[in-house]
Amino acid sequence: MAKVFFCRDLEVSCKWGCSGETAEDVLRQVMAHALEKHGCKKMTEMMLERIKAKIREQEPTD
Repeated sequence: MAKVFFCRDLEVSCKWGCSGETAEDVLRQVMAHALEKHGCKKMTEMMLERIKAKIREQEPTD
């Protein structure tokens, strides 16, 4: 099942979200977005852990 992440889950006023087949796919997209849109040039371990904790299974659609 696909994985998803949304910036708003980290209490950031950003409507961006992404999905991928694995958590690693999603994490790569999140890191690219953080650099491009939020100017985050370096990810700390604490930031990575917070992001990983918010990656979840995509809700099934009917």
